[in-house]
Amino acid sequence: MIAFTGRLDAEGHPTKGCQLDNGQHRLRGVLLAEEWSGNKSIAVPMLVGDGFTPDQALTFDVGRTRSLADALDFHDGEQGHTDLGAIVGLAWHVDAGTWANRTPTPTRIQQIEFLKNNQDLRDAVDPARRMKKGIGRGSLAGYGTALWLIARGGHVDKLPAFLAGAEGVGIESTRDPRAVMTRTIRTRTDAGERRSWWVASVVIEAWNAFVLGEEPGRLGRLERTGIFPEPIPVGFTVWSRVKKGKGGFGPWAQVDHAFGRIEANKKAAAIQDRWDRDGIDGEVEVRGTGPDR
Repeated sequence: MIAFTGRLDAEGHPTKGCQLDNGQHRLRGVLLAEEWSGNKSIAVPMLVGDGFTPDQALTFDVGRTRSLADALDFHDGEQGHTDLGAIVGLAWHVDAGTWANRTPTPTRIQQIEFLKNNQDLRDAVDPARRMKKGIGRGSLAGYGTALWLIARGGHVDKLPAFLAGAEGVGIESTRDPRAVMTRTIRTRTDAGERRSWWVASVVIEAWNAFVLGEEPGRLGRLERTGIFPEPIPVGFTVWSRVKKGKGGFGPWAQVDHAFGRIEANKKAAAIQDRWDRDGIDGEVEVRGTGPDR
């Protein structure tokens, strides 16, 4: 805006002690345009503000880049969007698949539009703060993005226990995935290994192990060239493996997910029937917890 310290009068004229502190070049441009046009009257609409103090004027034109949090403050008409801005920034890149190098950079309009279409990102702010406080290290954006992805599946009945575990509540074993998650994030001192996308991947890996009842020996495997992990909604997963010659069975591979037990059993039976018809020696297993239907 065109900014003045002191007050303008009712007709827009400076009162005693009032001076122009921001917008000199724009106003000079209007005067030059009138001169070059043969003194034709040229009007350029501008936002004008007065009543600023000299101390406030010192913050004008310092070259500060407006952050997404600043844009959200303006958009929502209230302050305090730093954490939400950080989460939206990472979530946008995870959704776009550009989390590894953060290019291309989204515009503020793209990010605000993304938030409009994913209002549940706002719900991730408080749990992310709680998780960061409980673990004591790591990126709030990473926690928030992971929790948003987890909650987006809609099956969040285990999420309160998962969050409590990040605070050390309900941990009975050092191999509990929540304990491994906390230990992994706390012990990595390399700043590169604690980037927001890495923290988000650790949380999702821990969540997947937690809902499957597994005890992972290691978390934090994601690299820039890897595939960002997807959180498993609470329910049943169908796993399969086939026999590899005389060496026994190969590794288990997850082939499908079903919220209800009956649906998961049907999917497992369909795989087994197909293998029986094709003469494939394999095993199918249903894992998880959830409703019967």
